[in-house]
Amino acid sequence: MNLTAALNTSVGRVRQAISSLLSPATLIKTTAKTYDVLTGRKNSIVTQTTINVVVEAFDVSELNSSVLYSDLKITIFKDPSFEITLDDKIMIGGVTYSIVKITPAYVGGDVLTYTIQLR
Repeated sequence: MNLTAALNTSVGRVRQAISSLLSPATLIKTTAKTYDVLTGRKNSIVTQTTINVVVEAFDVSELNSSVLYSDLKITIFKDPSFEITLDDKIMIGGVTYSIVKITPAYVGGDVLTYTIQLR
């Protein structure tokens, strides 16, 4: 078994082990489509993708000028079917949050998870 196969097997086991911690969320991506010169507005396409996340509060020791008490911390597994950017939004429990920071966690040279700060 090569390293990639071993990592994929391990990731599958970790996902299974933490499945009870996962909460459903919606990734909301807005993509500019066209610019209407008459109205001066951009027409955009909004796509929504259901994702599973682990929701946490930031620890008191993590609070500072860039991490607020009301911010949420979520962790998601990297998924090749979507890419998360700072322009996206994430809806959890009917509340839509902006993405403040995305921090990847690497195993070797591959991204395994992302920790995302929401506001």
